[in-house]
Amino acid sequence: MCKSSLANHFLLALPSQNNTYFEDTLTYMVRHGDDGSMGFVVNRPLPLKLAEIMKEAKLDPTRGKQVSILEGGPVNPSHPSILHSDDFETDSSLHVSDGVALITDSSGEGIYNTMRAIAEGNGPEHFLFVLGYAGWGPKQLDNELGENAWVICPADHRTLFDEPFESRIAKVTSAIGIDFSKFSPQSGSA
Repeated sequence: MCKSSLANHFLLALPSQNNTYFEDTLTYMVRHGDDGSMGFVVNRPLPLKLAEIMKEAKLDPTRGKQVSILEGGPVNPSHPSILHSDDFETDSSLHVSDGVALITDSSGEGIYNTMRAIAEGNGPEHFLFVLGYAGWGPKQLDNELGENAWVICPADHRTLFDEPFESRIAKVTSAIGIDFSKFSPQSGSA
């Protein structure tokens, strides 16, 4: 068993991940255990708005006009999930931490019901709509952490839901006192 779960933590990709999928990413972790890990990149908006998906689902797109869809990760890139504040719940909502829940059902019923609630003004106060996710097999993420590929820090729900996407990394690095300009793109250990 893992010594501690990284659920409700951010993974900040270190400069050693230049030229990889995770270069310049901030990932919100929802699961970390012996069977693997799962998270969502939360700083890569796609050129797609939620209103477009709502319109296709025959829902009123008004409340989704300015809501960007995020590229959540390289695994199953067309699969939708919704990270949301826990002031809203469906039968498909999974508890991540105090304040955060996740809907990632394969039937799409929870996704649709949540989008409908958002369209009607009854949805979660805060939410992120993501396509795809970041996934690691058993011990894979632990090995990457041992290779100094990531910085871990507790998640801040304001950063997760309210901070503009383009300033999320700067917000996190400032909060934990890291200056990436002083890092080498090569990793190592002493």
